[in-house]
Amino acid sequence: MTPEGDPPNPTPAAPAPAQPPAAPAPSPIDDDDDEYQGLNAAGRRAVAELHATRKQLRTDLRTARAQIAQLEQEKTQLKGSQDAVANLKRGLLENAVAAAAAGRLADPSDAMRLVDISDIAVGDDGKVDSAKLKERIDKLLEAKPYLGATGAGGTRAGAPSGQRPPGLPGGGQRPAPQGGGINELIREAARR
Repeated sequence: MTPEGDPPNPTPAAPAPAQPPAAPAPSPIDDDDDEYQGLNAAGRRAVAELHATRKQLRTDLRTARAQIAQLEQEKTQLKGSQDAVANLKRGLLENAVAAAAAGRLADPSDAMRLVDISDIAVGDDGKVDSAKLKERIDKLLEAKPYLGATGAGGTRAGAPSGQRPPGLPGGGQRPAPQGGGINELIREAARR
């Protein structure tokens, strides 16, 4: 016994371990999974490579989906721009038809309804084939001269010169009074 009354220690104290062993590198494989228990080192490496490949493919898929979303947005913007350009070209064509018909047709808006403009296009420079439009309006006036505008001397555009427009039904045409307008006509009718 020792002076303090404790029994003597027959074995000397063991030295403390220096460092615990280094932990193995983390593996995507859970060592506790039964399906991986029988794999050797080469099998574990192959499975690790498959896991890394799967992770990369998932990243690539997310990137591809983001690119698709961006392309869809750009496609929508492009479609809107194309529609706007088509509307502008249609407006330019309508204005060109109205300008070509002005002074030649009594109602220039008839040209848009009666002239075939399906093969007349607006160029990228915004110009329309005015010769082709003039030709189409000439054909319309040949087929329907009554659509022509009344020119000087009472003739219609497109009508042969020297011909007067047809008179009113039931007789002829009465010249309009010189200064009174409709009021003068009413007074004249009341005097009769």
